[in-house]
Amino acid sequence: MHFRLAMMEANGQIADLENQQDARNAAMLVYRRVLMRLNMTETLHVDLSNRLNDLMTVTSKAADAKKMEAVVNASRQVLKYEWAVTKYGFLTFVFAPKQWRKKEHL
Repeated sequence: MHFRLAMMEANGQIADLENQQDARNAAMLVYRRVLMRLNMTETLHVDLSNRLNDLMTVTSKAADAKKMEAVVNASRQVLKYEWAVTKYGFLTFVFAPKQWRKKEHL
């Protein structure tokens, strides 16, 4: 989205407003599709949702690297946890690594 906005600013044409709206719509669609897949009762998922929400504010031509890194790290934590649940099933909290046995992840 940042790339599209930077390209439109360089051209400065009014016709590019439609392209800008398309870029925003595409970003919102992806954002909402990710949110639909999150379980908002689990702390890791809520954290990822908050990080994604922070990323949705466009304040410059380039995405904020710190915010992007925070989203990627939160996504990795969610995926690792979900993989442990998939791998161990109902025995996740018996065989899974210690960090997945904590109550705060439930």
